[in-house]
Amino acid sequence: MVEAGYSDFEVLNWSAIFVPHGTPQAIRDTFYKAFADVVASSDWKRYVAELGGYADTMTPKETAAWVRREIRAYRETLSRAGVRPE
Repeated sequence: MVEAGYSDFEVLNWSAIFVPHGTPQAIRDTFYKAFADVVASSDWKRYVAELGGYADTMTPKETAAWVRREIRAYRETLSRAGVRPE
């Protein structure tokens, strides 16, 4: 992407768990804790490292903010490149 004039362009492979709007907070908290425990485990970290990555967690609020930033960044990049939805 540097050659195309986008020196600050970064693409990450990431995963997140989303639940439907209106899911009770207790259920959301249970999911978050369960997945955070998995991501914090040495087995998961080793597995992800073997794939060339790293394991990290964000709180639900941090995840929502990150997703909003990513959408904004991709929207700006696609707009500058002249990409339009079909």
